[in-house]
Amino acid sequence: MGRFITAKSRIEQTENGYWKTLDNELYLDDDGSLYITPRYFWSDGYTFPAILTVFLGDKHYWDVRAAHGHDLFCRFHERIKVNMSIALLKMKGYLRTHIDKNGNPLVVCEDIPLEYLDVQKITKKWTDDCFKRMMLSVNIPRSKVNIIRFGVIFNLNWYLRTGKKSILTFDIYNEDIGLVNGL
Repeated sequence: MGRFITAKSRIEQTENGYWKTLDNELYLDDDGSLYITPRYFWSDGYTFPAILTVFLGDKHYWDVRAAHGHDLFCRFHERIKVNMSIALLKMKGYLRTHIDKNGNPLVVCEDIPLEYLDVQKITKKWTDDCFKRMMLSVNIPRSKVNIIRFGVIFNLNWYLRTGKKSILTFDIYNEDIGLVNGL
């Protein structure tokens, strides 16, 4: 099963109600591919739609890293693949472990140089499948994952509103621009 390599990003609420990630998040997929959700990405921060709170409980209870990745994939119909191994990221100092104020280790990812990033087109099926793997990797119960998965299968925004703009790799670490385009 895949897993998140980094700790949860710190987030900051924007004026229009979105959440801005302040740290890069790295996900290691089942096939060994590494994907990044870059800092300054804007997300609604929800792992599932509000209407599902009746069945799933408070939406802020669950780890939101899966939501950040899913929102990135849905907004652009693209993913950002990291073309470096975890070992090389550590060796070059892009992946570091910090100790928080409570003495807990936190793995953080510094900005990876653009030449090691590859923006790739993706399908809705790949997006939905990866979202499921991400949710399972952060210990969301399978029963709840299946309900959420059922909901995202019928996401009409994929066809009607999103995917009109591409990720501009040179802007991904820019706080003023970031990956806001496409909202």
